[in-house]
Amino acid sequence: AGLVTLDGGCTAKQLLFNGGTNPLSVNFEAGVPFVTRDFEMQGSALLTNITLRSAASPSAWLLSVSGYSRVRGVDVKDSDAGGGKPIFPMSSRDSGNNTNWVFSGPWSTWLGTGSTSFTNPANWSPAVAPNSSSLILVETNNLMIIGTTTTVQTLLLGGGTGAVQVQVFAPLTVAGDVTVRSNATLWINQPMTASNDVIVLAGGMLSHTSNLASETYKLNLTARSNLFVDAGGAVNVNRRGYGSGAGPGVGPNGGGSSYGGQGMGATVGPVTYGSIIAPTNLGSGSNPNQGYDKDWGGGAVILSVGEATTLNGLMTAEGGPRDGNGAAAGGCIFLTTGRLIGSGSIKAQGGPGNPGGGGGRISVVLTGAGASFTNFTGSMTASGQGASPGGAGTVYLQGSGQGAGRGDVIINNGGLGASSLTILPPG
Repeated sequence: AGLVTLDGGCTAKQLLFNGGTNPLSVNFEAGVPFVTRDFEMQGSALLTNITLRSAASPSAWLLSVSGYSRVRGVDVKDSDAGGGKPIFPMSSRDSGNNTNWVFSGPWSTWLGTGSTSFTNPANWSPAVAPNSSSLILVETNNLMIIGTTTTVQTLLLGGGTGAVQVQVFAPLTVAGDVTVRSNATLWINQPMTASNDVIVLAGGMLSHTSNLASETYKLNLTARSNLFVDAGGAVNVNRRGYGSGAGPGVGPNGGGSSYGGQGMGATVGPVTYGSIIAPTNLGSGSNPNQGYDKDWGGGAVILSVGEATTLNGLMTAEGGPRDGNGAAAGGCIFLTTGRLIGSGSIKAQGGPGNPGGGGGRISVVLTGAGASFTNFTGSMTASGQGASPGGAGTVYLQGSGQGAGRGDVIINNGGLGASSLTILPPG
């Protein structure tokens, strides 16, 4: 509560004010830029209790939002937000002289009280099924299922205390941004396209549903602008690949399963499989011996990003462990992006076990002019794991100047000994 005055402008990752139900006034110095990726104003929808003003009205205060905005319960005047994306406030007041604020934005808030169906009007506030101009907000823990081909304007998930679950089983197009906040999981089981940015904040996750005997579900996502995976955020398809006993690389009795590298104890078949340059396969599940636990191979992540991928969190497609008799193989991560930035981790490791599963496959192809891997300080690992690891999978890295199919192939089992092989070419 009270008055906050901001002088001198700023450049920030996030600008957030949480007013609760208390009156909060924020004065911005006029004529200087306030630049932020994310812009959150958490006021009361009933009270409109956050007041945003210029310190020198009618001179405008300047706001530039490059990422996502989540604004509720504000009273705004003299704001020029033309330097960034449009802002679509909820339950807010336009007090005049505002640029690039869309107070009439058609927000649809998921209730999920009637069923799990996206198309059921009873599940929404207002009680109308969303359309291609709808701004979608999901904060409740009632499951949402998108089962028909769908287009919306914006998708904003999570941020509250409930575990938000949205499952996509049909092609989905988002004309604007996709934001996955804390306590939210977006299950992408059919191709999905975002015309702007995809942002995964700390505590948010992208994944796909576990498979059985066929390659039914994969995380296939196109972000035409940028992809951000913040520290604490994840693209996680661990144990989402082939089920136990399924896949072309299922290990023999007493052996780990294979994909990019052979499972430990599987040196006499099965062979490795799949593309090194453009991997899209699931990791093979564990051998289903009677009396032992069963587990899934790693899933498949296929990402196409038009501009930059900023990865400070985790991308992972690891195989599951086995209790005593051969783990599952790692899956795949195939990232095509203009640039790669950050310090996060990309993993497609075989499951730890006795014996362990073979490593999966990672491919990162940079398409931006002059793009190289110097701006990424994180790690990429497709090795085996544990005391009895499977063989190393493959990591393919292609800078923009190398040409299609002419990047570097890295085979690295992380210093772990293994009698299993990495077969080139696969099979």
